[in-house]
Amino acid sequence: MKILFLSDNLVGGGKERRMVELIKGLSLQGGHELYLVSLSDDIYYKDVHKTNCTLKIIKRQKGNGYEFGVQKKIWNYISEINPDIIHFWGEVGMVYMIPISFFKRVHTVSSIIADTSPKRGGLKSIFRRISFKTTSVILSNTHLGLKNYKAPLNKSRVIYNGFDFGRLTGILSEQEIRTRYNITSKFIVMMVGYYNFRKDYETFLRGTSSLIQKGFDMSVITAGYGDFENLKVYIEEEYADRYLLLPFQDDVESIMSAATVGVLCSNSKAHGEGISNALLEFMALSKPVIGTNHGGNVELIEPDRCGYLIGDKRPDELSEKLELLLTNEQRRLNFGENSKQIVSTKFSISNMVLDFMGVYDGL
Repeated sequence: MKILFLSDNLVGGGKERRMVELIKGLSLQGGHELYLVSLSDDIYYKDVHKTNCTLKIIKRQKGNGYEFGVQKKIWNYISEINPDIIHFWGEVGMVYMIPISFFKRVHTVSSIIADTSPKRGGLKSIFRRISFKTTSVILSNTHLGLKNYKAPLNKSRVIYNGFDFGRLTGILSEQEIRTRYNITSKFIVMMVGYYNFRKDYETFLRGTSSLIQKGFDMSVITAGYGDFENLKVYIEEEYADRYLLLPFQDDVESIMSAATVGVLCSNSKAHGEGISNALLEFMALSKPVIGTNHGGNVELIEPDRCGYLIGDKRPDELSEKLELLLTNEQRRLNFGENSKQIVSTKFSISNMVLDFMGVYDGL
């Protein structure tokens, strides 16, 4: 079976991470010819080079709108390799796939639904409705995502993200991370995610700051793609040495493994989380987690079993839940063990790959 993946980019996003993990899993299974077209030449997930997937860059100029030259190159490449299935992962790729779906007799799979809050109105909304009619199967990583995007149920299904525990092989020890960043605090609280309006770093930084002011011996780490300079206004100058704001990290799992608690604060007014890869990674590393109570976090975090859900823009509630964890080692250990168990049973990479293979085989 020939499968062509079409991605808007390979830049540090959860959706792109999920696609690369799927390609890795399919490569190990064998029996598939895999091709990947990226519409950007920025490649953060370099693991794709270690698979048997053929990567082709068809670069579009960001901000240029619809480019007929890009459409023609995609069309020609599809004609050249003649895939059985085309699986697109972004809304830009979706737009280019609509005319192809009309004129080429090939099954198409959509994975554009990776959050739970679609943008309303505008051309994208129209294109989504058209795409839902022309696409063979529509996939989401949450039930809420399918509902909020109003995807037709007769051709839709949920496949949860999968975590590959093999990624944890060879990660650095906690002491190595502490030495690298000169961290001497007893506790480390960490948040991983894009530095943009979709993530609520203000709540995270204000919530952790109040605990530091109360005398908690803790350091705070953030890591992600984007510009974090504007976040420094939320950090008290006298506690600046307790904060470490990092850009995108190739070995982020090693840094996450040194954390005491993993956090994801989201801006629910601007973004509905899907199943967060960052939270999955913290949980796979046996960490208790705290997330904003909306979107896919509700399908991932089991309150009072592996962590806590908090209200939107509630730094006081974040401080309260962190205090419950930092002052009770046994609770942290129990929640961490439960976190790993939830990932290994409900969100395993093998389950995810088999579910995708079932979709392809069905087509």
